Amino acid sequence: MKILILQDDFPPKSFGGAENIVFNLVKKLKKRGEDVLVVTTTQNKNEEGKIEYEGLKIHRIYSDYHSRWRAYISLYNPYVIQKVKKIISDFNPDVIHANNIHYHISYSALKIAKNSGVKVILTAHDAMLFHYWKFTEYINPKDTACDLNFNYKISPWTQLKVHKRRYNPFRNIIIRYYLRYCDNIYAVSNELKKALEQNKIKNVEVIHNGIDTNIWTPQVAVKGLSSWNKVDGGEPLKSNFNLTDKKIVLQVGKSGWRKGSVQIIKIMNTVKDFIPQSVLVIASKRDAYEEEMQRIADKFGVEIVFTGWLDESDLRAMYSISDVVVFPSVCFDTFGMVNIEAMAMEKPVVATCFGGSREIVEDGVTGYIRNPYDTNSFAQAIIGLLEFPEKAREFGKNGRMRVVNNFTLEKQVEKYMSIYEN
Repeated sequence: MKILILQDDFPPKSFGGAENIVFNLVKKLKKRGEDVLVVTTTQNKNEEGKIEYEGLKIHRIYSDYHSRWRAYISLYNPYVIQKVKKIISDFNPDVIHANNIHYHISYSALKIAKNSGVKVILTAHDAMLFHYWKFTEYINPKDTACDLNFNYKISPWTQLKVHKRRYNPFRNIIIRYYLRYCDNIYAVSNELKKALEQNKIKNVEVIHNGIDTNIWTPQVAVKGLSSWNKVDGGEPLKSNFNLTDKKIVLQVGKSGWRKGSVQIIKIMNTVKDFIPQSVLVIASKRDAYEEEMQRIADKFGVEIVFTGWLDESDLRAMYSISDVVVFPSVCFDTFGMVNIEAMAMEKPVVATCFGGSREIVEDGVTGYIRNPYDTNSFAQAIIGLLEFPEKAREFGKNGRMRVVNNFTLEKQVEKYMSIYEN
């Protein structure tokens, strides 16, 4: 089967959340023997054209414009659309699977795709079908309840107040027009489906993301570490970051206040009072926000270690030496791959109640679901797992079983293949 994938960013240019999800999906499809072509974009004119990466066929299209025009060009990007139309004609796919196309490829690609006469599906990985960026407006920081029935409906007036001159009053209407050209629309979580439906996007089904549990397993992490020649116990890795004899609380992914970076430092301020040897480890690409986090950590007297970007092998090893993994987002994080990565590595997770984490982390079984704005409750969940390692191990075993039963890459691919073929 010939499958054409549309995705704004893709490795090796970008290794973000959605990019890695689509990357792993494409690799698995190719391994099955499917003929897959990825159409993506680049902001470097010299990188435009066809490349191969890890055996995958990738066609990059040049697109670069100021973000102030995003609410308009993301609907129809004339240069990219003409290129996409020709690529579709030349490749002649059986199905076109669009993912994140909300910046460069543009939503009008859905119409071009459908007019080619093939099946068109779209997977929503975030709230961009009705929102402009990280969705936080529905959250009340003063309401620290956890069992919340959120109202995700966002008004034009709210978006105008937030985005001001960049607000396009016709954007969401036009997006919904282009969505009519999709045969199927999928969300990566039930919570995202609910948010889409409350914002007038109907006929949405759910396919959860998956992970390769043959690779994401403690047994693989023990075999070796590319940078530090890891052995059982992870001592070289711990020594490299001065983590020996520490209780490691690990946060993985981008930093920033929306990702709960401020909240987790406040939370760790309580944790250290009970567990003085606790340390917060941030495994993410170094960015400008790191300095701000260090300033806040110094203010609270919280020990924090930044590892910088880790490749997949190193990241698995970092999970393996951690005691607790945290996912404290204070925005609408639709799924949270960190949750299933940690659980696959048999680590307990304390995760946010906002977004899709509640569908992944089973509260009191594989970890805890807490409101990051309730810093004491979140901290007590971490403290309990650090003080009672047997409970942490039990949660870790349960978490691995839950991932194997519900969130494998194989299951994800099988579901998409059944859609492609029918």
